[in-house]
Amino acid sequence: MIGNLGNTLLGIWVTAVAVLNPDLFLRRGWLVALSGLVAIGAAALAGRKGSMRWSVRTSMGAGLALLALGVGRPWVSSELFAFWIELWAGVLLSVVALWGALYRPGEGSPDSPAKQDGSR
Repeated sequence: MIGNLGNTLLGIWVTAVAVLNPDLFLRRGWLVALSGLVAIGAAALAGRKGSMRWSVRTSMGAGLALLALGVGRPWVSSELFAFWIELWAGVLLSVVALWGALYRPGEGSPDSPAKQDGSR
């Protein structure tokens, strides 16, 4: 859960920087790469604590996209391309990680209608 909450905050930060201060990522490709590494590490931590596999893999994919963009920043000539990768990776990371942190199937939910009615 800690890894997912960390990725949620990281995704919100990446999205905010991509929208409000895009020059920060344009001038510092290492910051994008570091964000990707942190996202991958936090997703691995969330996976060890029993989080859902799809949310962990999606968070790792978003972190890998940020890492690849940060490492390949000198060869990315389009600022618009970089913006969309940063924006969508941040949005995807934050939404999926928050879902993984809050959603727990089977905990605290009432039984399905089939189980409540008994055998028919």
